[in-house]
Amino acid sequence: MRREHQGKRDGGGEGNVGTWLPITLRGVGLTLPGLDKPCYDFDEFAGAVLSGSCAITPLARTGTPIRVAGQVPGDGDEHLVLPEKLLRRMTRASRFAHSAVTRALEDAGLTAGQISAGDAVLVVSSYQFALPETIALFERFEREGPAAVAFDYWVSTAPAAIASGMATNLGLQIPTLSLTGGCSTSMRAFELAASMVGRGEVDHAVVVGVDTPLEPLYLSATGHPGRSGHHASSLSGDPSDVRPHDEHQTGNAPAEGAAAVVLGRPGHRGSRTFEGEFQALSTRNGGRNPMGLGTPEPCAADLARLLRGAGLSLRDLAFFCDFAEGNRQLEDFLCDTLSALRRTLNDDEPLPLTSQEACFGHLPGAAGLLKVLASVLMLDQRRVAPTANLVTPYSRLPAQPVAGEPAPITDPARRTALTVGLSGGGDATSVLLRAV
Repeated sequence: MRREHQGKRDGGGEGNVGTWLPITLRGVGLTLPGLDKPCYDFDEFAGAVLSGSCAITPLARTGTPIRVAGQVPGDGDEHLVLPEKLLRRMTRASRFAHSAVTRALEDAGLTAGQISAGDAVLVVSSYQFALPETIALFERFEREGPAAVAFDYWVSTAPAAIASGMATNLGLQIPTLSLTGGCSTSMRAFELAASMVGRGEVDHAVVVGVDTPLEPLYLSATGHPGRSGHHASSLSGDPSDVRPHDEHQTGNAPAEGAAAVVLGRPGHRGSRTFEGEFQALSTRNGGRNPMGLGTPEPCAADLARLLRGAGLSLRDLAFFCDFAEGNRQLEDFLCDTLSALRRTLNDDEPLPLTSQEACFGHLPGAAGLLKVLASVLMLDQRRVAPTANLVTPYSRLPAQPVAGEPAPITDPARRTALTVGLSGGGDATSVLLRAV
């Protein structure tokens, strides 16, 4: 499936065949890993991203070789004003999502009633929703039979229960949409929701990505070496060994948490407003199996199509917030994609690279949304954040990863960010963002 916004923006120059849709980011809410407390606040997120700090911590889990992860201390629901009985029945993923959405609405200066008074939508993305609690229900079913489970699956752990529960518990009388897929799912959710707002189909969209994958099934896959000999996650016990863009790579750090945004139409202002415009393209690049990476050449061709449609070259990009996580297989895919993109465009302009995967870890259900938020931050601050934990840039990279300190964006022509979410199986969503 291919989805591209086509046409010509009013007043656009020759060759600007892509449609720049307006987007206003009104509020942000987070429930992210932290060293001693969760990262709830966007300013704290901004500080971590711009400093390249790492909140990955040692993981103590039996039955897995994974020894570091991005972990949310506590239950992540400390500020939720909901009945204790209700909180106890919520899954961990649901508590994270409730917390992030509540904070995003507060940050936007909006109540649930105000959101519900107009046309709006709630979009939830996740890789596996409430799988840990679903496993526990299966075990209870085996021990005690159907009556011991009753409606608990429907109301607590079914994939749609997170979205439906938030709508009910937070008073959001708006339709919901639950999306699942690979690690690009939340960027796809952003694309769909932002398109609805940009085209005037809704007044507001609330988007939240969430996952709690620090459980045996997920970790058994990320720590298992495939035929290539690579494993997705690091087996090191040192958080600083999670190094995207580095010569030394051991793998990513799986993470739990949630990120939420409130999107609105131009002129809708909140306490934290970013007004911009975007183009997006979702594609599938031919993964050889459900979790294969696909092929770099089609991925590069799609990026070239997006850039050409917007009338842009690499010279116009402030940075590329890319999909590197810290494992060599994915890093080599990035290198091959960028090399093919340069050949396709016949473009050898410098291109700053940045990745925030070592700041909080790899959070599959929210990874794409976090890239969007990091890109918005860097455009707003006119600084490219360093890649966390980067020591020695990988010699194969045909671009320039930022290390150490933020790199100022001094060229006024470089005002557009490119970010890409890549999923196993070859799914990809690519987004161009710029401030207005």
